[in-house]
Order: sequence, then C-alpha cells, then structure tokens
Amino acid sequence: RGKPLFQEGKVEFLQGKIIGAVAGDTHGLKAIYRMFLWDSPRFLFTRRDPKDAVSEDHLDLSLKYICKEGQSQRQRFEMIRKELPPQEIVLDLDPTSLHPDTNLSPPDFTTLVTLVEFGKVSHILDYSTMPDVQIYESLIRLKKNNLIRVAPPSP
Repeated sequence: RGKPLFQEGKVEFLQGKIIGAVAGDTHGLKAIYRMFLWDSPRFLFTRRDPKDAVSEDHLDLSLKYICKEGQSQRQRFEMIRKELPPQEIVLDLDPTSLHPDTNLSPPDFTTLVTLVEFGKVSHILDYSTMPDVQIYESLIRLKKNNLIRVAPPSP
C-alpha cells in the first residue's frame, strides 16, 4: 500500500517467482513498476496454498532485474516529480502545433495517441502499456514542445 489510500497493489509469488501483479487498473510488470513510484509503501504478506495460485501474468524476468529496473524508474521519477501533471486533468492535442516536420520519438508518439484516445491523465497512465514514468516523461516533453495543452472544460 502506498501513502494515499487509493494506492493499493498486489504481487503474487509462487516458489519465488512472480506469477501475478495488479495495481489499480494495471497488471503485470506495469503494475510492479507503478508500485516502485509510491512514497513510503507498506508491505503486507499473506501466505496462500500454492494449489490456489493462478498464474495471471507470465513474467520471465528475474526478480533482481525487475527490482533494478524499478529502482531506475524511481530515480527518473524523482527527477521529474515537480513537473508531473495532476492525474485528474484532461489533456488535448494542439492541432495547430503539428506540421510536416514534426518528429516524435516512439514513446512520445505512443503517448500522444493514447492522449488523443483517453485525454484524462489517469486514463492515459492506466491504459497505455508503457511504464508510468515513461508516460510522464513523454507528457512533459509533449507539453514543453507545445504539442499538447490542458483541455478546456466541457460545457
């Protein structure tokens, strides 16, 4: 559990291997990496019978690699933390900013496509397959390049 009440996740292990993870509406590796971004997480452990375990996600990565990558994402997150958009705002593409010379990296393009489809920052984070920190970095770059803006309130 994270510090705010809405931050709750679960990682399931079987014989030392991760067989499933969920945090909010995300699953698998994305959910695990999201939990690395939480402030002051609390860990609760529950023992279950192995025959009751159902493998939801097939993660063929070592726990050591996952932890190392999670820590790297946490460090990147701390560097951009003060620039993060609030999760409740809705963002919009600024169509006047697009021109034939617009050049986007693959993560920025993917983030922009997800933004156009979902708009709300929390939905962009939940429904994109990219790790949250990568989405945040892309949103910040897109905003700095004036490709996106806060959407005007709906009437």
